[in-house]
Amino acid sequence: LFYYSFLFRAILTKSAWFIYLLLLIMVAVSRLYIATHFPHQVMLGSIIGFVIGVYFTRFPVEMLRMKHCLALGIVLVTTAFLVYVFMILLGVEPDWSVKMAMKWCQNREWVHLNTTPLNALFRDTGAIIGLGLAVESRYFLQTLHNMHRDGSEVITALVTFILVQCCACIPRSSHHLGLYYLGTFVQNCCISFGSVALVPYVVKMIWNLNQMPDANAEPKKDLLHRSRRKLTACF
Repeated sequence: LFYYSFLFRAILTKSAWFIYLLLLIMVAVSRLYIATHFPHQVMLGSIIGFVIGVYFTRFPVEMLRMKHCLALGIVLVTTAFLVYVFMILLGVEPDWSVKMAMKWCQNREWVHLNTTPLNALFRDTGAIIGLGLAVESRYFLQTLHNMHRDGSEVITALVTFILVQCCACIPRSSHHLGLYYLGTFVQNCCISFGSVALVPYVVKMIWNLNQMPDANAEPKKDLLHRSRRKLTACF
């Protein structure tokens, strides 16, 4: 019985990863269809994204700290700077794809600043710093071992999706490049912090409100003590 249960779980896991990879490829192909990326970009990005996804499912999240995220952000910025300088030394224009888009696009207004490499750098760096702030916050620590046990992760996923869409709809000024890239950094920093720490904490609090003790039946001090336990270690 144990063998068949293990086999069923293994098949289910592999099927989920296969569906994830299939969806990733479909999104990549759709980017080719609307001519926003080149084939080698989307295929390489899909493969790297899949490998990172597989790796981070086995990564002990509780070991992650702000110093790790800062180190990763520094490595990301340094790598981008070195690649930029290296391309200039080779005589290659770093913004060649943007200039081609501006030249051949039917309407120049369709070329947005969020497609530039510099915007991608600010976006990814903001997401990494936001993740570092999230894992150091008390909201994340209080819900670290409580998710994926009582069904609240479904509501968390839905609320997170709504949060991401709302943040993406916030307009950013395109008249000043510095403010635009700063807005990109702050936006993705807030998305990471909210998705990883704040939303799970709020959902978990609301999910367990019906388990709180009656205020009329217990002293206020004991109520506060039990409420804290209810929100931290007693799920």
